Amino acid sequence: MRLPRKIAGLLLAAATIAGVTAAAVPARASAATHLFFNTAAQDSNGVWRFGNLCLEADPGPDFAYRVAIQPCDVSNRPAQRWQAIAVSNGVYKFANEAVGWCLYTDTRFDSSPIALWDCSANISNTRWAWGGTLGLQTLESRISGTTGHCLDIPGGQFLAGRWAQLWGCNGTAAQKFIIAQVLLP
Repeated sequence: MRLPRKIAGLLLAAATIAGVTAAAVPARASAATHLFFNTAAQDSNGVWRFGNLCLEADPGPDFAYRVAIQPCDVSNRPAQRWQAIAVSNGVYKFANEAVGWCLYTDTRFDSSPIALWDCSANISNTRWAWGGTLGLQTLESRISGTTGHCLDIPGGQFLAGRWAQLWGCNGTAAQKFIIAQVLLP
Protein backbone atom coordinates (compact mmCIF):
# COMPACT_ATOMS: atom_id res chain seq x y z
CA MET A 1 0.00 0.00 0.00
CA ARG A 2 1.45 3.36 -1.04
CA LEU A 3 1.22 6.45 1.14
CA PRO A 4 0.00 9.57 -0.58
CA ARG A 5 2.88 11.75 -1.75
CA LYS A 6 2.23 14.54 0.77
CA ILE A 7 2.17 12.16 3.75
CA ALA A 8 5.30 10.40 2.59
CA GLY A 9 7.06 13.76 2.17
CA LEU A 10 6.06 14.86 5.65
CA LEU A 11 7.26 11.59 7.18
CA LEU A 12 10.56 11.92 5.36
CA ALA A 13 10.99 15.51 6.53
CA ALA A 14 10.20 14.53 10.10
CA ALA A 15 12.67 11.66 9.97
CA THR A 16 15.47 13.98 8.86
CA ILE A 17 15.17 16.01 12.05
CA ALA A 18 15.97 13.49 14.76
CA GLY A 19 14.53 14.24 18.16
CA VAL A 20 12.11 16.98 17.11
CA THR A 21 8.45 17.24 16.28
CA ALA A 22 6.01 19.74 14.79
CA ALA A 23 2.91 17.73 15.64
CA ALA A 24 1.26 16.42 18.79
CA VAL A 25 2.59 19.25 20.92
CA PRO A 26 0.81 21.83 23.04
CA ALA A 27 -1.04 24.50 21.06
CA ARG A 28 0.67 27.25 23.08
CA ALA A 29 4.31 27.35 23.99
CA SER A 30 5.29 27.79 27.62
CA ALA A 31 8.52 29.21 29.01
CA ALA A 32 9.79 25.63 29.50
CA THR A 33 9.19 24.56 25.89
CA HIS A 34 12.35 24.07 23.86
CA LEU A 35 11.74 25.43 20.36
CA PHE A 36 13.71 25.63 17.16
CA PHE A 37 13.22 27.71 14.03
CA ASN A 38 13.77 25.70 10.85
CA THR A 39 13.87 27.32 7.43
CA ALA A 40 10.84 26.32 5.37
CA ALA A 41 10.66 25.43 1.72
CA GLN A 42 7.59 25.05 -0.45
CA ASP A 43 7.67 22.11 -2.85
CA SER A 44 6.13 21.99 -6.33
CA ASN A 45 2.82 20.81 -4.80
CA GLY A 46 2.65 23.85 -2.53
CA VAL A 47 3.43 21.86 0.63
CA TRP A 48 5.73 23.55 3.17
CA ARG A 49 8.53 21.28 4.39
CA PHE A 50 11.44 21.48 6.78
CA GLY A 51 14.54 23.07 5.28
CA ASN A 52 17.94 21.96 6.53
CA LEU A 53 18.96 25.19 8.29
CA CYS A 54 18.01 26.51 11.74
CA LEU A 55 18.31 29.88 13.45
CA GLU A 56 21.37 29.86 15.68
CA ALA A 57 23.14 32.30 18.02
CA ASP A 58 26.65 32.90 16.66
CA PRO A 59 29.37 35.37 17.64
CA GLY A 60 28.82 38.43 15.47
CA PRO A 61 30.92 41.10 13.77
CA ASP A 62 28.96 44.02 15.25
CA PHE A 63 27.14 42.54 18.27
CA ALA A 64 28.35 39.97 20.80
CA TYR A 65 25.91 37.52 19.19
CA ARG A 66 24.04 37.65 15.91
CA VAL A 67 21.49 35.22 14.51
CA ALA A 68 22.55 33.14 11.52
CA ILE A 69 21.17 30.09 9.77
CA GLN A 70 23.26 26.97 10.24
CA PRO A 71 22.77 23.24 9.51
CA CYS A 72 20.19 21.90 11.96
CA ASP A 73 21.42 19.83 14.89
CA VAL A 74 19.02 21.05 17.55
CA SER A 75 19.39 18.02 19.81
CA ASN A 76 23.12 18.65 20.23
CA ARG A 77 23.39 22.43 19.76
CA PRO A 78 21.79 24.60 22.46
CA ALA A 79 22.57 27.66 20.28
CA GLN A 80 19.72 26.44 18.01
CA ARG A 81 17.20 26.07 20.84
CA TRP A 82 14.91 28.87 22.01
CA GLN A 83 12.36 29.44 24.75
CA ALA A 84 9.27 31.56 24.19
CA ILE A 85 8.61 34.05 27.00
CA ALA A 86 5.10 35.50 26.84
CA VAL A 87 4.97 39.29 27.20
CA SER A 88 1.30 39.99 26.37
CA ASN A 89 -1.38 39.44 23.72
CA GLY A 90 0.61 37.30 21.27
CA VAL A 91 3.88 39.18 21.89
CA TYR A 92 6.88 37.14 23.03
CA LYS A 93 10.57 37.31 23.71
CA PHE A 94 12.66 34.39 22.43
CA ALA A 95 15.57 33.44 24.69
CA ASN A 96 18.44 31.45 23.24
CA GLU A 97 19.28 28.45 25.43
CA ALA A 98 23.05 28.61 24.90
CA VAL A 99 23.46 32.34 25.53
CA GLY A 100 20.42 33.21 27.65
CA TRP A 101 19.80 36.38 25.64
CA CYS A 102 16.78 37.24 23.48
CA LEU A 103 16.19 37.89 19.77
CA TYR A 104 16.79 41.60 19.22
CA THR A 105 16.82 44.18 16.47
CA ASP A 106 18.55 47.52 16.86
CA THR A 107 16.26 49.59 14.63
CA ARG A 108 12.94 49.13 12.86
CA PHE A 109 14.23 49.61 9.32
CA ASP A 110 14.91 47.19 6.46
CA SER A 111 18.23 45.31 6.70
CA SER A 112 18.61 45.91 10.46
CA PRO A 113 20.61 43.00 11.90
CA ILE A 114 18.97 40.39 14.12
CA ALA A 115 21.15 40.01 17.19
CA LEU A 116 20.78 38.90 20.81
CA TRP A 117 20.34 41.17 23.80
CA ASP A 118 19.77 40.85 27.54
CA CYS A 119 16.26 39.45 28.06
CA SER A 120 15.84 41.40 31.31
CA ALA A 121 16.10 44.72 29.46
CA ASN A 122 12.69 46.38 29.47
CA ILE A 123 12.88 47.43 25.83
CA SER A 124 10.62 46.75 22.87
CA ASN A 125 13.59 45.72 20.68
CA THR A 126 13.31 42.14 22.00
CA ARG A 127 9.56 41.75 21.42
CA TRP A 128 8.10 39.72 18.57
CA ALA A 129 4.54 38.93 17.50
CA TRP A 130 3.88 35.22 17.20
CA GLY A 131 0.63 33.30 17.43
CA GLY A 132 2.15 30.92 19.98
CA THR A 133 1.37 27.85 17.89
CA LEU A 134 3.84 25.48 16.34
CA GLY A 135 4.18 25.00 12.60
CA LEU A 136 4.67 27.47 9.76
CA GLN A 137 5.10 30.97 11.22
CA THR A 138 6.62 34.40 10.74
CA LEU A 139 8.12 36.52 13.50
CA GLU A 140 7.08 40.16 13.33
CA SER A 141 9.03 42.79 15.28
CA ARG A 142 7.20 44.92 17.82
CA ILE A 143 10.01 47.44 18.30
CA SER A 144 8.55 50.71 19.58
CA GLY A 145 5.07 49.26 19.05
CA THR A 146 5.50 49.14 15.26
CA THR A 147 4.29 46.42 12.91
CA GLY A 148 5.14 45.36 9.40
CA HIS A 149 8.77 44.19 9.76
CA CYS A 150 9.65 40.48 9.99
CA LEU A 151 12.68 38.33 10.73
CA ASP A 152 14.08 37.61 7.27
CA ILE A 153 16.86 35.71 5.53
CA PRO A 154 18.37 38.22 3.05
CA GLY A 155 17.29 37.59 -0.52
CA GLY A 156 15.85 34.21 0.46
CA GLN A 157 19.38 32.82 0.08
CA PHE A 158 19.42 29.83 2.40
CA LEU A 159 23.16 29.40 2.80
CA ALA A 160 24.82 28.23 6.02
CA GLY A 161 26.25 31.18 7.93
CA ARG A 162 23.89 33.76 6.38
CA TRP A 163 22.96 36.43 8.94
CA ALA A 164 19.27 37.11 9.62
CA GLN A 165 17.88 40.62 9.19
CA LEU A 166 14.71 42.65 9.69
CA TRP A 167 12.73 43.35 6.51
CA GLY A 168 9.26 44.52 5.56
CA CYS A 169 6.84 41.60 5.96
CA ASN A 170 6.14 40.21 2.50
CA GLY A 171 5.00 36.60 2.98
CA THR A 172 7.94 35.08 1.10
CA ALA A 173 9.80 31.92 2.10
CA ALA A 174 12.62 34.15 3.40
CA GLN A 175 10.30 35.05 6.29
CA LYS A 176 8.70 31.67 6.97
CA PHE A 177 9.99 29.25 9.54
CA ILE A 178 8.69 25.97 10.81
CA ILE A 179 8.68 26.43 14.55
CA ALA A 180 8.78 23.09 16.28
CA GLN A 181 9.46 21.63 19.69
CA VAL A 182 12.71 19.88 20.54
CA LEU A 183 12.26 16.61 22.39
CA LEU A 184 15.15 16.35 24.82
CA PRO A 185 15.96 13.29 26.93
